[in-house]
Amino acid sequence: IRRPPRATQSRSSAASDVYKRQVEKVAKITKKSVKTVRCWIAGTQKPDALAQSVLEKEFKVPAKYLFPEAS
Repeated sequence: IRRPPRATQSRSSAASDVYKRQVEKVAKITKKSVKTVRCWIAGTQKPDALAQSVLEKEFKVPAKYLFPEAS
């Protein structure tokens, strides 16, 4: 028995799914809410020192590059 083929996702829908999974992953590893992570991405909030340290280790990028100071 074969399953019928799935409908192919549009590129934007697939990209949206990837973004959502990445945001959820960051929320999980930092033990913060998805809403908080979205605020970090938007630049309206900055993660605390512990969250920054966790993200540095996860992404192998210094926090100063992940969260540059607004100039």
